[in-house]
Amino acid sequence: MENLLLSIVVAILLAVGMSLVILYPALSARAEHGRMSKSGVENAAVKGKPTEKRNYTAEEVSKHNSAESVWLIIKNKIYDVTPYLDEHPGGESMLNNAGGENTKGFYGPQHPAWAYERLDSYYIGDLIQ
Repeated sequence: MENLLLSIVVAILLAVGMSLVILYPALSARAEHGRMSKSGVENAAVKGKPTEKRNYTAEEVSKHNSAESVWLIIKNKIYDVTPYLDEHPGGESMLNNAGGENTKGFYGPQHPAWAYERLDSYYIGDLIQ
C-alpha cells in the first residue's frame, strides 16, 4: 500500500512538472506580449522618444545603424527599436539592416504575431519618398 501511495505521489509530481515545462513557453509568450502592447505614445513617453511623428529621409535614417540607435524602415514607415534591442530574441541581428530597409526581413516566419502588433509602439514617422 505504501509503494502504491508513493507511486501516485510521484506520478502527480511528474505530471505537474511536465505541465509546467509544456506550458512555460506559452505563458512566457503571453507575458511578453502583455509587456509589449503599450500604445506608441505611452511607449514613447516611457522610453524618452519624441511623441510627435515626422517625415525622415533615407539618409537621416541611415545614421541610426548602431546599438546606440536602431532605426528600421518597414513599409515606408520609420521605427526606433533601440529600446527593444536588449529584449530581441534574435539578439543583435536587428543591427544587420539597421538604418535601412527591413520590410522583407521583418515579415518572415521568425516573427510571431505579437511582433507585428508591437511594432506600432516604436513608430516615429514616415519615409520621404
